[in-house]
Amino acid sequence: MNNKYEEKRKKDRKREIIIYTIIGVLWLGGLTMCILGFFAYNSPVPYKYNSIYQAELTIGKAFGGGGNKVFDFRIWGAVVCLVMMVIFLIFVHHYANKYERDQARRSKQEARLQRLLEKDKLESEKAIERIKENQISLNVSAPSSAPAPMKGEDNKKPQE
Repeated sequence: MNNKYEEKRKKDRKREIIIYTIIGVLWLGGLTMCILGFFAYNSPVPYKYNSIYQAELTIGKAFGGGGNKVFDFRIWGAVVCLVMMVIFLIFVHHYANKYERDQARRSKQEARLQRLLEKDKLESEKAIERIKENQISLNVSAPSSAPAPMKGEDNKKPQE
């Protein structure tokens, strides 16, 4: 049973690490978008020659914004970072509660097993004491061993 639990725990750990890695990569993508957005608006290059600002304009037009709609990398990067942080917190909460529930369940099982073992031990001891009392109270006078042979009969062989 312990081996199954360890295998399940190891499998959950792998899944947890993969999920955290994916969330971390997406969060870093959001952070990168924020940094690029700040660079697009604060660079010394005019907007006409700024490739990051031009990319924001192109993406804004592609998503249905006619004219001069800008897909602001700063805002969308911050939104991606916040969403990934919320998802990260949800997963941390889920796995922490899961491990605490498993640990509490296992400790309850161990405590129940200990109570059963002690109860069984006490019952066994009481049964042994009752049997000993019954044996003493019967007072059966049976010889504890066969009578010893007499001196001289030891060396004699039975006659045929």
